[in-house]
Parts: sequence; structure tokens; C-alpha cells
Amino acid sequence: MFCMLNGCPSSIEPSVTPPQPNFIPTSYPPNPIDHGIYADPGLDFIVMEWTSDPGKTTTGYVVFRSKNDTLGSDGLLRDRSQVATIESPNQLVETLDTTFIDSLGTNNYSIQNYYQVEAYHTAGSNVKTYSKPSSVESFALLPKPMLNSPSGDNSDGTTFSWNDIGLGGQFQIIVRKADTKQIVWGSNNLLLAGPLSTNYDSDSLATEQLVPGQQYQWRVKKIGTNRGSSSNWQNFSVK
Repeated sequence: MFCMLNGCPSSIEPSVTPPQPNFIPTSYPPNPIDHGIYADPGLDFIVMEWTSDPGKTTTGYVVFRSKNDTLGSDGLLRDRSQVATIESPNQLVETLDTTFIDSLGTNNYSIQNYYQVEAYHTAGSNVKTYSKPSSVESFALLPKPMLNSPSGDNSDGTTFSWNDIGLGGQFQIIVRKADTKQIVWGSNNLLLAGPLSTNYDSDSLATEQLVPGQQYQWRVKKIGTNRGSSSNWQNFSVK
């Protein structure tokens, strides 16, 4: 009788709809720090980042991957597979991550993958309310460049050379100090068909000159529209 007069609480607690997540735009040279969707240095991984929820109504994300960029009536990729669930029920204790690393392996070189992420809010009764899914972003791994020189101690640090089985394209050189990981040169895009080499600070973007005895590391990024790769880091010091 009490419930008839005053109403009883719903067995399903009300939920809120979290904001739509969106992928962060991919950064390009001369920015030496990668953002957006990119190949992880030296590994056959694709890294993706998306926008956070400033209101912290989101308690989790679902990441989808597909070989098909067609959308269904629900706005989600068709032929999709769920590759990750990222959760943080209490963001005061543990911050909700907005990145995911997709490990594909070398047998997936040059295969275009399409990604989409959807946010959800979990109410106290474990009822989930989903946001509008993000836009679709794609990325394909390219074979990694193989570094030649400089390598080892007391090397010629003025000329950087590498091999690429893709026979050229757009590249970026990154040089950093081995101990502090401070980047001293992130080059502009280098459009090369061969030979694959360039001189240190050829575009005047280096923050300092190389110092004899200092240990450095360098790598090469191959850059394309929605595709790319990164070589392993290689150590060297100059004479």
C-alpha cells in the first residue's frame, strides 16, 4: 500500500549518457612526439588515443576493430570485433585511460584496420548506458626501416642512413639523448626515393649540436596517410 501511494524506487537505477569520444588528430613532423593513431617505435603495435570526458561521467570504453569501414544502422562498424574494454568504476581512485595499444604482428603489414571507440556509464545496478560511437579512424602498419649508421661509439654522427624495403617515401629522423630521453632533433618530413640518408640538422630544427662522448639514440619513422612504421632505437656517440 505504501508503494501504491508514494511510488516505489525503480529496480533499474537511472543512468546518464556519457559524451561521445573522438580520436585525437594524428600528429605529423616536425612534432617529434606522436599523438593520435601511430605505429609504436620498433614494435608491431598500433597506438590510438581519444578525447577524455571532462565531466567524468564515463566509467568505461569499448574499442572495436574491423577490416570493413561500412557503418551499420547503430552507427557502429560492420564486421567489427571487440578488441578491448577499458574500465575505471571509481575515477577518484584510478584514472580512466584513453589510450589503447593494438598488437598486430608482422603478418599484418599493410592491412588497413578501421577503429572505433564507444563510451559507457555504469549505474549502481550495473546497467550500462552507451554514448554515440566515435568517428572511424584507420591505420595500416608498414615494414620498419632498418638503420645503418651512425651506430656504436665514436661514429660519424653527421650522416644518418637506413634501408627500407618499401623503396622510399616520407621519413622523419628522431635523435634523443640516451640517458634523459631528451629529443634534440625531430626532422621535417623527408621525401626520399634513394639514397636513404640525410645529415644531422639538415633542416635547422635541432635544438643543439651533437657533443662528443654523449650517448645518443636515433630512429626513423616512415610516414603515410593513415599508415606508417617506426624503426627500433639505435645507440651511438660521435667522435
